Amino acid sequence: AIKFAWDGAISARTAAVTEPYLNRPGFYGVLGTTPELALKELEEAYKEGYRIVTHANGDAAIALFCDVME
Repeated sequence: AIKFAWDGAISARTAAVTEPYLNRPGFYGVLGTTPELALKELEEAYKEGYRIVTHANGDAAIALFCDVME
């Protein structure tokens, strides 16, 4: 298996979200990839026969993962 980490953690306020954190105006967390890079890496892992495991906490990171998987 191969694990992809798309963002950070809600508790650390690093999960990638679509609305800014209340105590950090203008901060939307940390997204660890781009759609293009994510698609490339997932395709390569799939072709090599890896099981795909993902870490996505924030709604922006989850949406990115879902979009790339479609």
